[in-house]
Amino acid sequence: MSLLLRSAWSALLLLILCSPLLAGEEGGRVYYDAGVFAYQEGDYAGAERYFRQALTLQPKNPDYNQYLGKTYLATKRYDDAAPFLETAWRVDPQLPGLRYDLATLHFKMADYPEAARLYAEVLSNDPSDVLARYYLGISHLKLEAYESALEDLLLAAQQSPTIRENGYYYAGICFFKLERLDEAKEKFVLVRDNATNTNLRDNAEKYLAAIDRRQQESMKPYALYLRLGYMSDSDVLLEDLGRERPTGKSDDAVMGYFSGRYDFFKTETWTLGGGYSHYYLDYDRYSEFDLTASLPQIYIQKRISPLTLSLTYSPNYYWLGEDDYLMKHEIRPEILWRVSPRLSARLAYTHEIKNYFVTTDLSGHAHKIDADLFYALPDGRFQVYGGCGQEWNSADVDAQDYRRTQVRLGGLVSLPWSLRLHLMGKYTFKEYSSPNPAFNDLQREDETLEALCSISRSLFYDWLRAMVEYRFTRNDSNIAFNQIDVFDYDRHQVTVSLAVSF
Repeated sequence: MSLLLRSAWSALLLLILCSPLLAGEEGGRVYYDAGVFAYQEGDYAGAERYFRQALTLQPKNPDYNQYLGKTYLATKRYDDAAPFLETAWRVDPQLPGLRYDLATLHFKMADYPEAARLYAEVLSNDPSDVLARYYLGISHLKLEAYESALEDLLLAAQQSPTIRENGYYYAGICFFKLERLDEAKEKFVLVRDNATNTNLRDNAEKYLAAIDRRQQESMKPYALYLRLGYMSDSDVLLEDLGRERPTGKSDDAVMGYFSGRYDFFKTETWTLGGGYSHYYLDYDRYSEFDLTASLPQIYIQKRISPLTLSLTYSPNYYWLGEDDYLMKHEIRPEILWRVSPRLSARLAYTHEIKNYFVTTDLSGHAHKIDADLFYALPDGRFQVYGGCGQEWNSADVDAQDYRRTQVRLGGLVSLPWSLRLHLMGKYTFKEYSSPNPAFNDLQREDETLEALCSISRSLFYDWLRAMVEYRFTRNDSNIAFNQIDVFDYDRHQVTVSLAVSF
């Protein structure tokens, strides 16, 4: 609008507004019209002034309240906008554009559930409202409802050339979160090659680099892990192998662990592979407790998004000192459910067949069921997991039959300076099935608390980490001889180690 026309219009408004004959409803309408004109011209300070003058004459007028709220929306004064838009809604909820304005207010205030509800109502009345569809998609994206977000974002991008590059960018994010990497890559390439916004192109390029890294990692047919360390143990025992009576002996040990796997056959939906793990613990003084474990495995996986089904067979062999101690066969079917990009659930069943060469009364078989949840916070710096398990052990000697229940909770935290903190706690209740003549016919019950705290840091390379770990175990049993609790113990283990992973 030319300067001459703008000046003439302002002079006319001034003349009208200064007329003493105008008051009440008519005067409010004049102020409102002047405010709408100022709003459309981007003069938000003037628009606010005119709308407030109109409201002094008619405080409940829904049009005046709506446009003052819209003015505050345009100037990002969301707390100021809320009462005026809500007043307009109470007086006339059918006012054109009001539902969209309220949806936008909730969107800007990060109230995405309410924003999504209101945008959906706008679309139910007018399916051609492209902006409402676009912001409905963004609201669903913020709520991590990626499938719903995709539907609206892609349709909005197709309907409006001005929305297209933003719509495809956010659709790419949805595909990325859903692990549909090929489709995500297609959208980010379109944005990178066609977007006029530099920041949008740069962000698309970053996602493309992340997709390439992830695809290369997922296609890598092998994984290797090696850990070497030195451990201080306040009470040497081997509870997991049935040698659970505390010795009261403290010792230091060198420990080593190696694990590797290789996928012999892999497609988008099937994987067949094998692996091998080896564990070694060498005590300084009590060599009879030196432990060596050989743990080969073969596995097959089937992916039916969002589920991964797997079956693993592992024949494990253990030595104590230089003597054969235990041969154990494990068969483990497992279901991993990717509930959302941040939440996963796992359900596993394990059947064990155990053959002890020395303590033969422990031989037998066991059934285990484990259920776990894993959740990652949006920033990716904190992960929490928790679960429970139940084990039924049947031994060749009835007195060694037991049922074990376990509850566990832990978390992983990424800290500054490439530090990573791992915290974990376990509670285990172990109840033997029958009285034991060796314990004066008492039926043994044990409660075990275990806490772990480890902190690690990468050294020079991402694949090399230094680690310090502290583990505390407290076991309480109901078995005592001559007022001595023979199975009770407090155990402290501190390990310093280096780990390599590829």
